[in-house]
Amino acid sequence: MFSALDHLNGIQLLLVLSPIVLIMSFIRKREEAANAISFKSMNTVQQGWIFLSLLAPGLNARLLTLMDDEERERVLKAGSNLQGNAGKVAVQVLDTFFRSVSTEGKGIPSKDVDEVCRFLNLKYENDAKTLLKEYRKAYL
Repeated sequence: MFSALDHLNGIQLLLVLSPIVLIMSFIRKREEAANAISFKSMNTVQQGWIFLSLLAPGLNARLLTLMDDEERERVLKAGSNLQGNAGKVAVQVLDTFFRSVSTEGKGIPSKDVDEVCRFLNLKYENDAKTLLKEYRKAYL
């Protein structure tokens, strides 16, 4: 089969391979849709779980230990019900957090999720209690 492809010019090769590319892109879009989490279908506790998952593990653990048992159980249960790629809703979840803690109601300061998470981790690394208070205001 490859010997037949060797004799094709650029346009002919493109025409031969285009159905394969089209089918592969269709399959990829279906897989992404199946793994996506819908922001509108999530409740605020589930959004809070995604927020926690975006933080550094140490800060995340400190927040969970500062929560009372009932609150922690609720958050963990909400997180266990989520399936799919949380990266698709990370900007919206962070925007919710920043809108609730900002006095002007401003949203997320940047669309770069990694940059925003680094900012949060640095800002609250020594002040987990304040972050927990703001977390409760945004998601609980």
